[in-house]
Amino acid sequence: LSDQVRDSIAVGPASELMFKAGDHPELTAMRATSMEERLVALFGAMPSVFDSASSASISFLEGIDGQPLDKILDLIEDARRARQEAAGREKPLPEQFYLSREEWDASVRNRSTRLAVSAERVPKFFRQARPGYEIAEFVTRQTSAGARVVLTGDASELQRADRLLNRKLGRRAEEAVDLPQILSAARGSLLKAGFVLDEGFVDAQSGIAMVAAADLFGPALKADAGMAASILEPELRIGDVVVHEDHGLGVLAAVEQVDLAGQHQDVVRLEYHGGASFLVPVDDFWKIWRYGSEPEAVSLDRLNGEGWPKRREAA
Repeated sequence: LSDQVRDSIAVGPASELMFKAGDHPELTAMRATSMEERLVALFGAMPSVFDSASSASISFLEGIDGQPLDKILDLIEDARRARQEAAGREKPLPEQFYLSREEWDASVRNRSTRLAVSAERVPKFFRQARPGYEIAEFVTRQTSAGARVVLTGDASELQRADRLLNRKLGRRAEEAVDLPQILSAARGSLLKAGFVLDEGFVDAQSGIAMVAAADLFGPALKADAGMAASILEPELRIGDVVVHEDHGLGVLAAVEQVDLAGQHQDVVRLEYHGGASFLVPVDDFWKIWRYGSEPEAVSLDRLNGEGWPKRREAA
């Protein structure tokens, strides 16, 4: 455990047996037992993280104890009972397999503290009518109040966000590599860092406003969103302006599943002028590509209107 910056951390095997090359007859007898039993048989003990960090203090966010903690400890106890019933009374489980409530209370007693968190969520700019205008206003308010605004995301997302704010505010974000550098930056700074966050936050106490790429551009289309996400262009995000070959400029509003004739099918929902929607099936995803502008910077086409066919014919 350390509060210092480290270039790398090596984590050794914690829940598997590691043997050197060669024959190990003892493995044959172990194969019918669980991994925990094999570890106990081999090492004689399974120390918990509390044993390994016996002198460390433990901090809890306010509200984590009480009902949320009770639920977790109840789940552990339910798992222990279920496993004991499956094993039978004649084979009691070693105590090291599950963390009991008594062990928890003894481990955190006299060395736990409560942390009050002052952070607030960042607005979901991509859901607003003018996301570019709203993020510019947010950055202006925060930096004027002395907060350090940090744009977070991967390299392509940071480049896109930086271009947007430069266009709106005439200001570029400075590079930051870690939290100490962010905290040491001047009040009112605009920074960018290669952190991938699910959502941003504003912490008035530390004077930091983190803006995640997902707050600005919408959640990334990942493979676990279904086949739709894996077929679409990898850089597409919810809220992007796209071009559909047959219908023109629209906004990528959502990746959804619809029920057609009793079968689930992945579709993309595009929104056009006036809020009109159009569902694009998997077979037609090749007709969609990213336009590259922010929604407020373009005029969306009317669904089934005459504007797009005329422009396409003229081109």
